Amino acid sequence: MGIFNSTRRAIGVHTTLNTTSIETSRYPAAHAPRGSALLAHMIAGVACLAGVIGVAGQANADVVYFNDFEAEAFGTEWSAVAIETTPVLARSFLGRFGNENVSLSISDLPTHDTIRISFDLYIIGSWDGNTIPGPDAWGLAVAGGPTLLHTTFCVSGPTSTRTQNYPDWIGGDSHAQRTGAAESNTMGYTWSNVFLPIPVQTDAMWQLSFEVPHTAAGITFNFFASGLQPIDDEAWGLDNVRIEAVPTPGALVIAGIGGLVALRRRRR
Repeated sequence: MGIFNSTRRAIGVHTTLNTTSIETSRYPAAHAPRGSALLAHMIAGVACLAGVIGVAGQANADVVYFNDFEAEAFGTEWSAVAIETTPVLARSFLGRFGNENVSLSISDLPTHDTIRISFDLYIIGSWDGNTIPGPDAWGLAVAGGPTLLHTTFCVSGPTSTRTQNYPDWIGGDSHAQRTGAAESNTMGYTWSNVFLPIPVQTDAMWQLSFEVPHTAAGITFNFFASGLQPIDDEAWGLDNVRIEAVPTPGALVIAGIGGLVALRRRRR
């Protein structure tokens, strides 16, 4: 199902700080020299700030959207609402699609400097890759921004010598069919024609992830394909779509400084 993180809660950020102790045991607690106490506060503060700055570069992202399409109802964030269940394993996914553009729009993003998108790409049917009658191409782009991937995929019979461009871009090097696939022939889709009347299982899944520099409050992703035969022959779909907003390191440092100020006030 589709989930928007309305609380914008940072997930999995852990900070371990090493502090330096100042020996004051030879002074009663009420009579320890002011210089020692001040120095102890300063060292602890510097250590804390250093820890914050270190963690800022490694901070986990806010998961602002996730959808596994197991629930039929979801919002208007998608330009298409087709849901299908795989013949084997009964996985619900967004699709099937053909030569079309499918958009995902996310708004009200928290402060960030990078957006990360990850998803499972289902390639279904007799995709010909970069060989005739292809190219069978698929891509992902940010609306008004960069193209993150434009390539060809090939899913064919076990003895086929057809090739694909992925993991390179379209027009790049050729690779064996299904190169880089996380799963192959697990969904139960088959293909046949008058020349090959015995059905051949033709489906594969790629797990893809991309990062793009971004600071605006909203973003739209365009998923697209071209060169495909009718949808019963060649199609694609999406599953487990996740959008993460990677925090701006400076925001975490400022938050850490605020925490130090509050700690200093409590100790007075």
